[in-house]
Amino acid sequence: GPIKNASCLDTLLFSSGTLRLTWRGPGGASAGESEVFFSSIVTGVEDVATIVTDTGTVTAGKFVGAKMVRVTTFANNILALQCVTPEGLSDLNGPMTFVLTPPLL
Repeated sequence: GPIKNASCLDTLLFSSGTLRLTWRGPGGASAGESEVFFSSIVTGVEDVATIVTDTGTVTAGKFVGAKMVRVTTFANNILALQCVTPEGLSDLNGPMTFVLTPPLL
């Protein structure tokens, strides 16, 4: 989903935080939650896109100990347009790849 309450500087700085994942089963039934402590870093800035990679570990809930990698691509033209408005950057959206790898036994 979108990243809420982001600032224009957020896409250019290293950051960390906690992500709460809500899992859904068949028919949308709740299948548990996970809490992931992650760090983010900009891994690529191209002419048309900024790529942010988040890495972390599930610290609570379902899949404790699993490793997470999330790579999101943000269109630079949208970033630039929103950053110059009085409202600023209220959320970020972009295509995302999300991988959760179980811990090695």
